[in-house]
Amino acid sequence: MIHEIIPYRDQLKPFRIINVSSLAAFYPMPVKATYAATKRFLLDFSLALREEVRSSGITVTTLCPAGMPTNLECRKAIEAQGWAGQVTTLDVGRVANQTINAALAGKAVVIPGWINQALLVLSSLIPPSMVAALIRSRWAAAHRRRNLQEGYLQTV
Repeated sequence: MIHEIIPYRDQLKPFRIINVSSLAAFYPMPVKATYAATKRFLLDFSLALREEVRSSGITVTTLCPAGMPTNLECRKAIEAQGWAGQVTTLDVGRVANQTINAALAGKAVVIPGWINQALLVLSSLIPPSMVAALIRSRWAAAHRRRNLQEGYLQTV
């Protein structure tokens, strides 16, 4: 779709593409394996596309946020993660503003929030199999809390 719209752009004006991926793109994520893998694809696709269209004066920016409180279901999932969910979640308006500013500046990747940026750096120092185990543990605890909040019994 992106390749189809490029010929219709006004070549006298800047053309910016923003793709929304996720912080999950950087991690092997048990419980959300397909989600994380598709977000990784989108990140890699965007970085490759950025290089393909660079000579045309087109920029591609990829947003990789953590939890986004966009609807009730998302807010419940963030709440179930406890403290970790709260500190990694940012206001949607703030993330949108930061992303637009980054796109206007021609940045390749936006990871909103210094805590999310620090987590990414720290996780790069740990073997991926250990990261996956830590994430599995976090998601299992979040699912237990969520099920308790909603009155369900869970056997994990």
